[in-house]
Amino acid sequence: MVISNCLPKDAHGEYHFKMSSGQRSRFRPLWLQKDRPIINRRLMDKYSCRAVYLDDNVADQHYNGFSNSILWPLFHYHPGEMNFNEENWLAYC
Repeated sequence: MVISNCLPKDAHGEYHFKMSSGQRSRFRPLWLQKDRPIINRRLMDKYSCRAVYLDDNVADQHYNGFSNSILWPLFHYHPGEMNFNEENWLAYC
Protein backbone atom coordinates (compact mmCIF):
# COMPACT_ATOMS: atom_id res chain seq x y z
CA MET A 1 0.00 0.00 0.00
CA VAL A 2 1.31 3.42 -0.91
CA ILE A 3 -0.18 6.49 0.74
CA SER A 4 0.78 10.02 -0.23
CA ASN A 5 -0.61 13.45 0.57
CA CYS A 6 0.27 14.83 -2.85
CA LEU A 7 0.66 13.74 -6.45
CA PRO A 8 3.26 14.88 -8.98
CA LYS A 9 2.06 17.22 -11.71
CA ASP A 10 4.41 18.53 -14.40
CA ALA A 11 4.56 22.02 -15.95
CA HIS A 12 2.03 20.96 -18.62
CA GLY A 13 -0.57 19.98 -16.02
CA GLU A 14 -0.12 16.25 -16.61
CA TYR A 15 -0.15 13.87 -13.65
CA HIS A 16 2.61 11.29 -13.34
CA PHE A 17 2.09 8.34 -11.02
CA LYS A 18 5.32 6.48 -10.35
CA MET A 19 7.56 5.47 -7.51
CA SER A 20 9.76 8.26 -6.22
CA SER A 21 12.09 8.93 -3.33
CA GLY A 22 9.92 10.82 -0.85
CA GLN A 23 9.07 14.28 -2.08
CA ARG A 24 12.15 14.42 -4.33
CA SER A 25 10.94 14.56 -7.88
CA ARG A 26 11.28 16.69 -10.97
CA PHE A 27 7.56 17.41 -10.66
CA ARG A 28 6.09 19.85 -8.21
CA PRO A 29 3.58 18.29 -5.81
CA LEU A 30 -0.09 19.13 -6.16
CA TRP A 31 -2.07 19.05 -2.96
CA LEU A 32 -5.24 17.08 -3.59
CA GLN A 33 -7.89 19.78 -3.52
CA LYS A 34 -8.85 20.09 -7.16
CA ASP A 35 -8.88 17.84 -10.20
CA ARG A 36 -10.41 15.04 -8.12
CA PRO A 37 -12.42 13.54 -11.02
CA ILE A 38 -9.26 13.36 -13.17
CA ILE A 39 -7.21 11.83 -10.38
CA ASN A 40 -9.93 9.34 -9.43
CA ARG A 41 -10.47 8.15 -13.00
CA ARG A 42 -6.76 7.79 -13.83
CA LEU A 43 -5.88 6.02 -10.61
CA MET A 44 -8.74 3.56 -10.98
CA ASP A 45 -8.30 2.95 -14.73
CA LYS A 46 -4.53 2.55 -14.67
CA TYR A 47 -3.76 1.18 -11.21
CA SER A 48 -7.07 0.00 -9.68
CA CYS A 49 -6.42 2.47 -6.85
CA ARG A 50 -8.73 4.82 -5.05
CA ALA A 51 -7.87 8.25 -3.64
CA VAL A 52 -8.85 9.01 -0.05
CA TYR A 53 -9.39 12.68 0.67
CA LEU A 54 -8.89 14.11 4.16
CA ASP A 55 -10.37 17.36 5.38
CA ASP A 56 -7.86 20.18 5.75
CA ASN A 57 -7.71 20.05 9.56
CA VAL A 58 -7.00 16.30 9.75
CA ALA A 59 -4.45 16.56 6.94
CA ASP A 60 -2.69 19.45 8.70
CA GLN A 61 -2.59 17.68 12.08
CA HIS A 62 -1.39 14.47 10.43
CA TYR A 63 1.35 16.02 8.28
CA ASN A 64 2.44 19.24 9.99
CA GLY A 65 1.50 17.98 13.43
CA PHE A 66 2.44 14.37 14.06
CA SER A 67 4.61 13.57 11.04
CA ASN A 68 6.77 16.69 11.29
CA SER A 69 6.77 16.92 15.11
CA ILE A 70 7.40 13.25 15.90
CA LEU A 71 8.34 11.11 12.91
CA TRP A 72 10.73 13.50 11.15
CA PRO A 73 12.81 14.27 14.26
CA LEU A 74 12.77 10.62 15.34
CA PHE A 75 14.01 9.26 12.00
CA HIS A 76 16.52 12.06 11.47
CA TYR A 77 18.24 11.66 14.85
CA HIS A 78 16.76 14.79 16.47
CA PRO A 79 14.77 13.31 19.39
CA GLY A 80 15.17 16.53 21.37
CA GLU A 81 12.98 18.31 18.80
CA MET A 82 10.04 15.92 19.21
CA ASN A 83 6.83 17.54 20.42
CA PHE A 84 3.93 15.18 21.20
CA ASN A 85 0.35 16.38 20.89
CA GLU A 86 -2.50 13.91 21.42
CA GLU A 87 -4.80 15.59 18.84
CA ASN A 88 -2.06 15.26 16.21
CA TRP A 89 -1.60 11.59 17.15
CA LEU A 90 -5.32 10.93 16.73
CA ALA A 91 -5.29 12.64 13.33
CA TYR A 92 -2.31 10.50 12.32
CA CYS A 93 -4.17 7.34 13.37
